[in-house]
Amino acid sequence: MKEVRELSYDIEDIIDSFMFSLGCESNSKPIGFKGFVGRCLSLFTDAKTRHWIAKKIQRLKVHVIEASNRRQRYKVEDAFPRPSRISIDPRLPAFYTETTRLVGIDGPRDKLIKLLTEGHGTVAQLNVVSIVGFGGLGKTTLANEVYQKLEGRFDYRAFVSVSQKPDMKKLLRNILCQYSCREFGSNEAWDEQQLINTIRHFLKDKRYFIVIDDIWSTSAWRTIRCAFPDNNCSSSILTTTHGELSDVLFLITIVLVAY
Repeated sequence: MKEVRELSYDIEDIIDSFMFSLGCESNSKPIGFKGFVGRCLSLFTDAKTRHWIAKKIQRLKVHVIEASNRRQRYKVEDAFPRPSRISIDPRLPAFYTETTRLVGIDGPRDKLIKLLTEGHGTVAQLNVVSIVGFGGLGKTTLANEVYQKLEGRFDYRAFVSVSQKPDMKKLLRNILCQYSCREFGSNEAWDEQQLINTIRHFLKDKRYFIVIDDIWSTSAWRTIRCAFPDNNCSSSILTTTHGELSDVLFLITIVLVAY
């Protein structure tokens, strides 16, 4: 460890020396024959400096390779237990953010609620709205706020997250279990088609509101979309996604810049 630290210091010193040698060049060089001679001498000096630095880098490279080989030979990593890595969903805090801490969310939230409840075109049709924006802008927080505010206005609600590598069976089972785990709990052996058919049958005569958070691919969206029938009950779907998918989803879109 000490040797690696010293090597890092040596590398930093070489970089500083190189930057210093470049910075010492004069910006006001004479012109004519005198200037030509000066430029030739400068080129010679630069070449010498670069050659010296190149040799230093080569020597350091040898030391770095030796240190790396020694680490592998001693198996340093095996001498200490590796800390366990527990993956935590970065979207989790968005579900429990206090409303009083959210500044400027009222405008986008109320606009979304209006779009989802008043619909567009024929009111009875399935209404799909998307929040589009880059990661970290607060799409999940905004969607959760809308989800909480619309409690009681629909026969059935569900909030599911897709992620970059979705487990489609788990996601579809989650949609069913948010209504009744007791009724749909024995679905572990079902495939995607059985789950989709069950959800469609369950929602065929219900006014539902589904939030599908963090869609990364059009294939995931097409699969999930099959589960929700257009039953002319004024149902609504709210999705959050990145900008690249907005044209493919064919949705009413709100581009989220900031609250």
